[in-house]
Amino acid sequence: MNKQSLPTLLEKYYEGITSPEEELILYLKLLDEPAESPYQKDLKVLEAMMVSAEGVPETKTLEKKATTLSFFSSPKRWAIAAILPLLLVIGTYLLFNPSLNEQSFRNSTPIAQEEVNQHANMAFELLNDCFESSSNEYYRASERLHEANGFIEASLEPFESSSAQNNFGWENLNYYE
Repeated sequence: MNKQSLPTLLEKYYEGITSPEEELILYLKLLDEPAESPYQKDLKVLEAMMVSAEGVPETKTLEKKATTLSFFSSPKRWAIAAILPLLLVIGTYLLFNPSLNEQSFRNSTPIAQEEVNQHANMAFELLNDCFESSSNEYYRASERLHEANGFIEASLEPFESSSAQNNFGWENLNYYE
């Protein structure tokens, strides 16, 4: 069945005596044809018939493709659907949690709020120091990379100037033509 020629399959298709397998083979053979082939019109006819056989107009399939590429595609819908209940639960917990107004403890002994604030301030100061030191290290590394880039560019300059001099006799090539 696969050995039938393209004109034979087209003739059978237009007569309406092809099987679904033969139509698939015909479609695949038409897809293999080059763009300048005279069979491109037949390919468009076959595609239009396939679309109409599905019962979906061609414009609807384009709209469907555009919709699936839109912001609300199904994976994003699932992500939004998963995040919304999570936010609702967290908000409800924070709103109705009575333990937020309770006292803090260390080793089962209550701690005064001033001491908690003092420890929190110390932790935030340490975090700020970490951010500042990492920022300083970033700038130092950036400066070193910039210096290294300058060295690399300076080392490439002799190569660029020697290639611009054209020492290989290529300028005389047009004399031999």
